[in-house]
Formats: sequence, structure tokens, C-alpha cells
Amino acid sequence: MRSQIVQCPLLVALAIPLSVGCSNDGGAAEPSGSTATGGDSGDVPLEGDSTTGQSPPPGDSSTTADASTETPTTGDEGGTTLEPGSSDGDESSSGKAMPSVDCDMVPALPATDMVVLNNIPTSEDFTFDAEGNILGVSIDTQGLHRTTYNGETTMIVPNVSSFGRGIRVLDNGDYLVIAPGNGLRRITPEGSNTLVLSLPDEANGLAIHPNGIAYFTSGNGQLRSFDLDTGDVAVLDEFGSLDGIVFNLDYSKLYYNNEFGTIKQLAFDDEGQPTGTPSNFVTIAVEDILDGMAVDECDNLYVIEMSGTVWRVSPDGMIETAASLPADILSLYSALNFGSGVGGWEADHLYIMSLFGGMVEVDMGVQGKPLPHLP
Repeated sequence: MRSQIVQCPLLVALAIPLSVGCSNDGGAAEPSGSTATGGDSGDVPLEGDSTTGQSPPPGDSSTTADASTETPTTGDEGGTTLEPGSSDGDESSSGKAMPSVDCDMVPALPATDMVVLNNIPTSEDFTFDAEGNILGVSIDTQGLHRTTYNGETTMIVPNVSSFGRGIRVLDNGDYLVIAPGNGLRRITPEGSNTLVLSLPDEANGLAIHPNGIAYFTSGNGQLRSFDLDTGDVAVLDEFGSLDGIVFNLDYSKLYYNNEFGTIKQLAFDDEGQPTGTPSNFVTIAVEDILDGMAVDECDNLYVIEMSGTVWRVSPDGMIETAASLPADILSLYSALNFGSGVGGWEADHLYIMSLFGGMVEVDMGVQGKPLPHLP
């Protein structure tokens, strides 16, 4: 078990304005606010009020263009589109999974049942495989690791990137990783590491449609698509500095944020192709910047503000404070995902990564969106 301290050069790597200062010795200055229980893990008290809001009028910022690619490899065949539900839920008469909870009666917010995990390698983004591991490119070692809930860590591939970003799992179990300086990599669980697309160093978040098309955001404001089968690349939007990205429950909408409070949406047809132009979904009054996003089995959207507020946005645009995270591991939270339901990672818990070391586990009482590669 270990806690980590990251020096302020990390803030330069992020290339974004942050509310974290530096001490005279170059380290990160301690934030103000209450502190939480230390040690390996423990219950952390939480305070915070919920906030509501309405979505703003749709925007009209969109651009479509072609972009060059480098040596694409063959992708996977598409999976099935999922309806609201979970891997543990019953099936409806139509054969589609039903939610494990009554979506009209989800637990009240903000969530307060949380623990801090100090044995997970720090990474800018992370995801889960089907074998009970968390996956991420370690900021410390720069390699791709798999780690169990108990903290047992195995290096899969060394020297992936000095600051790896978006990472997701394909239907067949391979990993896609945004590796600034090294492009978009396809890595197998056995460690084969292949370049599939050259990317700008500002490439950031990553989401994959079951039809095998990847979508990624960039700090230069571009939303791009990349077809793993054909190698085709398209620019779908240009708006601010883009970061978090995720599909909704049935893959009919793609959500992505511009870090400074606006979450946009792009509609998809039944064939998994974008339709229409991107529009504004909601704007959150943030004090810091937005980063990673996730979706639950009731189609609610979750987004982390790097200072430690987890926001939940309903499908109709109502904004609430889902959780307020502890300040004892500093205020630089970058990514969140629901657990896989395998190996101790609870399917109804959110896991939120801090770039200054440590991960917070929050019991939300509702499971995450089912993913094709998970059991």
C-alpha cells in the first residue's frame, strides 16, 4: 500500500489551468478544506448540497472534414446495442436486460458511503477488463498495468507513454490506449503493442461504439472518429478544449465536455452513425474544470470536476451533486468509472482517480452501463 506525491511538473503536462498551487520546493500546495481519514481505506464523511439546473439552448458548433491516418489495423465486429439494464438484472419480455433498480427510485444524493484506496497505480484514465483488473498507464512507470482490487499489479507493456490518457477495452478483450507522443495504440492482454493511428499530443478522452468506431476528444477542441476496420478518420466538431467522452445507455447519443462546464451531445442513428449536428446538452457552473464521464444503467450521466465534485445529469438535463470527494489526497481528480462487478470492483460503485495518488470508491446504489466486453 502506498500514497503518492506528484510534483508540479505534472500540471505542465496537463496543459490546463488548475486551482492547485506549488509550494516553494516545487511540490503541490495543500488545498484548503476538510480532511478525510487516512490509512489504507476507510469510510469518508462527506458534505454538500445538491444543485439543479436546466439544459441551455442547443449550440450550432460543428465541422466535418477528413483527416490523414497511419497504418490502420483491422478492428472487431460490432456488438449489440444495449437497453437500460445491468448484467445482474432480469430480462424483459423483449429479451433485453432490465435495470437492477427502479430508476424512478434511485438512492438520494449526494452519496456519502465512500472509502479511499491507496494501492492503485495513478493514471490519468482507467478502465476495467473482464478478469477483475483495473487497467491504466501509470504516471510513475509510464507502462500499462493491470491491478486487482487488492493492489496486486502486473506490468503488461512498458514505456507506453509519459502521460497516457484515454483507455478502453474492445469486445475481443484488446485495449485501445491514447499515448501522447506514441499515437493510438492497440495492445493485447499478452502485451502485443501496435500503432493504429497517429494522433496529436493533445488527444485526450476515448469512447468506442459497438460497431467498432472509436471517438476521441482533444485539447485542441476537436472531436474525431476513427473506424478500426477501414482506417477512416473524420472531424465531427471543434469546440474549446475537449476532454471527457462517453456514450449513453443505448448508444443513441455521444456526450463530451469542453472542460469549462459545457457538455455537448451528438445523436446517432440505428446503424451507429452520427446524425445531425452536435448541440449543447447542459452547462454546469463549475469552479474548476470537467474531466472524465460515465453513465449508469438508468441512463444518468456522471462527470467529475477535478476539484472533487461528482455531478449527475439526468437524461432530461437535471443537474445534481452526486458526491463531494475528500480533500486529503488533493484536488486533482481526472477519471471515473463504474466497477466491473468482477474481482471486488462493485458494479454499483463509482471509482474516481486522483492524479496525486489514491482512488475514491463511492457507493451509488445504481449500477453502471453494461459494457460488451464485461460478463
